[in-house]
Amino acid sequence: MNPISRRQFIGRTALATTPILFIPGISHGLKSPATEFKIIDTPFGKLRGYTENGLNIFKGVPYAGSVAGEKR
Repeated sequence: MNPISRRQFIGRTALATTPILFIPGISHGLKSPATEFKIIDTPFGKLRGYTENGLNIFKGVPYAGSVAGEKR
């Protein structure tokens, strides 16, 4: 058996595993799909998030105002 270089090993492994991403049944476990979108009303407007594995997730929510100028 001939030894292969690290570069050859990584290249062959990548070629062997790439088709897995295109098989719907297998690749579903690799992704993290949102199961249910949530829209809530707050005193400052609406927020859109989603539910994943029983948790409500809201990303990109600003939580602090500017501290520049007179507020500094």
